[in-house]
Amino acid sequence: MTEVLALRDRERAARYLDMTVRRLDDLRRAGAIRAVRDGNRWKYTTAALDEYVDSLPTNAA
Repeated sequence: MTEVLALRDRERAARYLDMTVRRLDDLRRAGAIRAVRDGNRWKYTTAALDEYVDSLPTNAA
């Protein structure tokens, strides 16, 4: 059974998107990926990460 995470920390979010944590931070600061604060840490919902993926251009041949 697959565990569904409500919130992902930076490392898990970056792994989910197959990118570095630095790139994830850059995208968050640019407003390309929505994040929420949990204390002093940024967290990401799976829905927000999927929205980012859906916003990427596709190569429709």
